[in-house]
Order: sequence, then C-alpha cells, then structure tokens
Amino acid sequence: MRYKHVATVLLSCVVMFAGCQQREETEKKHEQGNPIDKTSNPIDKMNNSIDETSIKKLVSKAAGMSPETFRKIINAGSADRVRDTIPNKSLTLCLLSEENLRVAGNEDFKMINAPGMPDPTKLANALKGGSSKIKFIGKMMDYASLIRPSYITDLAWEMKDGRISGTVKFSVPDLYSGRTKFIIIKQDSSWTVTEFSMPLRNLTLRLNAEGNWKKIEQ
Repeated sequence: MRYKHVATVLLSCVVMFAGCQQREETEKKHEQGNPIDKTSNPIDKMNNSIDETSIKKLVSKAAGMSPETFRKIINAGSADRVRDTIPNKSLTLCLLSEENLRVAGNEDFKMINAPGMPDPTKLANALKGGSSKIKFIGKMMDYASLIRPSYITDLAWEMKDGRISGTVKFSVPDLYSGRTKFIIIKQDSSWTVTEFSMPLRNLTLRLNAEGNWKKIEQ
C-alpha cells in the first residue's frame, strides 16, 4: 500500500541520521535528556511582547522531537512499534507514524510526490534544517522537526488576555506541505506552545503538566 512505501522512505531518512552517529561525549549529554521533549520553549524571560520570528521558533521547536526519540525509533525499526513507550507524542512523531500516513493527504498535511517517491536525502535534510551535509544529529541540531521556521509560508495570529492563538502554513517544495492551528500561553516568564490541532486529520495535541505532548481523542 502507498502509505507503507511512504513510511519506508521516512524511516530511511531517519536511518541516515543514525548512520552518522559517533560515540562521543556529545552523546552522553543527549542521553541525560533533552528539553525539546519537555516544554520546547526557546525563548525565556520574555516580557509581554512577542513577534512573528519568535512565534515561528516556538512553533518549530514545540513540533519537533529529540535525538533520543529518533534513536529509539531506529532501534525498533518503526515508529509504530515504540509509539506507546514514548511519553512525548510530538507533532512530528505523530505525522510520521504509519497510523497518520494511512489517512489520505489533505490541506492539514500531505506528502508531495515529485516523479516517483520523495528523495530520502531531501527528507532527512528537511527534518534537520536543510543543511547540505548529513552529520551526527546531536552535533547538527538539538531537535528534528517537519516545521522549520524557514518552512513557514504563512502565519496568522492574535493575542488576547495573554493568550496567543493562530495558524501556520508550512511547505517544503516537492516533499510535503501542511498547516496547523496552535495556542501559546505565558507560563512564569516564558511563552509556551500548549496545543496543536489539525482538524482535517482529526489530530489534537496538548502539552500536559509533565511537559509532554498528548493526543486528545476526538
């Protein structure tokens, strides 16, 4: 089936990252935990003001998953095999699962087939931010995300009573495109993304008290 082929391609791009791993002191640091699996907030000690650049960064990191999650998927050979053991159900993790890929593409998320299937190398580069070389993910970046700030093609948002709600559209030419609604609130002195929703994919994620993303059953 088509979704199985897409899942295989996506898994191949993850394996590319793993093939470049090196057992160094850097890896020890990642094994201790990664804040991206928690609140995913790159902006601390902010005042009440916020701009579009900051919102894009917040959404990008909040939608991402950590190198540790990648390694767990790689070791299992499939995201679906370990999904129930991963406490942080990030948007990127959910969108790359076979369960999600069974759903036909729509405006909320769809894979784009150029002639043939998507190039695994291009997918890998997209997840880690578009660098021309694939290196050990721990050195290259601190998270993997389908929504990089530079992939956001449209951002609409409004703030009311310290709560920001909006929608981002994102696209990587010849690979994938989508859109997601989001909610950002201010916790202590930091802005935090607390919800993502893709109505056409029946997918809503909320950040729980432990800082992990959970799927809300519709």
